Amino acid sequence: MDLPAGARGLRIGGKDVADTSLKFRNGKLDGPLGIENELVLSWRGAPVAGVAPLQTARGRILVRAEEGWLNTEAELVLHASGGPVGQWVVNVPAGAELKAAPADQQRVQINRADEAGGLRYTVTLKEPSDDDLTLTATVRTPLATSKQAPVGPFLVRGASRQSGVVLVSSLAPDARLILRPRAELTPREITDE
Repeated sequence: MDLPAGARGLRIGGKDVADTSLKFRNGKLDGPLGIENELVLSWRGAPVAGVAPLQTARGRILVRAEEGWLNTEAELVLHASGGPVGQWVVNVPAGAELKAAPADQQRVQINRADEAGGLRYTVTLKEPSDDDLTLTATVRTPLATSKQAPVGPFLVRGASRQSGVVLVSSLAPDARLILRPRAELTPREITDE
């Protein structure tokens, strides 16, 4: 199969092409498919002229109540489609620290600025890229008795879609968790995943 010029980041059925029996060289996909009900291909290509890249964010937020403290760790995977992105802006709660994943630390510079109600981090890539970027925000806040404790915000400015999960647990012997999700959050039972 011949793919469009400039195709890269080829995925087959959600897997990287290197993890399959197929080979991708010089714009051509070649090799045995085996017995499959369907063939699902995705790739990144050259950006369309005049169209800004589509930015999305996927998050996994872990919240742990522990003896007087609320520890929150938010892993954000930032994705650009339709062209490279040179800068991401992330809003986090006051006191949060934002870091790039070890694999991404050499390709970014992170600047922090105070903002009403929280912090704004500007993450500038040394070279614009459409590769996924993984960031982790951590914050530790006192857990007051009989008080509500907000989680977040963890907001990626300019992202057309943000999705993810929030997992809440308690190790504090006297903590009683009452979750009050807002309209954008839907509670569900814990799964093996």
